[in-house]
Amino acid sequence: MNNTQKRIFQLSLIVIVVYWLYDVFKLTQPPVEIPDDTTQLLTRIAFLKIGVLSVITILVFGRGDTFVSLGWKKQKWPKQLLIGTAFGIVTFALTRMLIDPTLNSIFPRQDQGPGIMAHFTDMSNLWVWLLFGIIGGGFVEELQRVFIFSTFEKWKGKGIIVWVVLIDLISFGIGHLYQGLSGAISAAISGLIFALIYLRKRSFLEAFTAHAVYDIIGITLGHILMQQAMQAQTGQ
Repeated sequence: MNNTQKRIFQLSLIVIVVYWLYDVFKLTQPPVEIPDDTTQLLTRIAFLKIGVLSVITILVFGRGDTFVSLGWKKQKWPKQLLIGTAFGIVTFALTRMLIDPTLNSIFPRQDQGPGIMAHFTDMSNLWVWLLFGIIGGGFVEELQRVFIFSTFEKWKGKGIIVWVVLIDLISFGIGHLYQGLSGAISAAISGLIFALIYLRKRSFLEAFTAHAVYDIIGITLGHILMQQAMQAQTGQ
């Protein structure tokens, strides 16, 4: 790396640490309220994901790297997609059928409102939510995770990855505190699983596909459940 690339690499480390510190700061603030308006919520998510994607892209290319260094492998990509899909299905089943019920029994939510599920009542918005789940959840969030891992590994080697994974899953959980404590812990566990999926073969495509499939199943079932709940209320 030349001097400019070295400075940008150092900036990458600073940006990641500031991001983690901001998550810690959020713990001192009231929980973020979910907007009642679906368009407003989707707009907020879109701006956030576009911002994250833009920062990562600038830093990656600015320090002389390419997305190949983040685990973009073209070899046997159909196999990567298939493995990622299988991991996504297993992860969803594990978290929703085992982990979530256990956490909800230990940390029952005081607020029993629908939360973000309230935005899943309109089936015409399903395709929009699926797009956000695939791109915003699967693509951007896994790209962010892999960017963090690769940055620290390039700085200090593989020995630091365990600590980075630990900090990352805590950060990921904090980002989901709007789902309650049980939801945040569940998100942290799923984040750990996605991290391990990537570290298994250093394949971004596997991790991205697993996360995207996880979100696709969750979003689709969420819409179906909300439709059934609405029909039950109408029937009463």
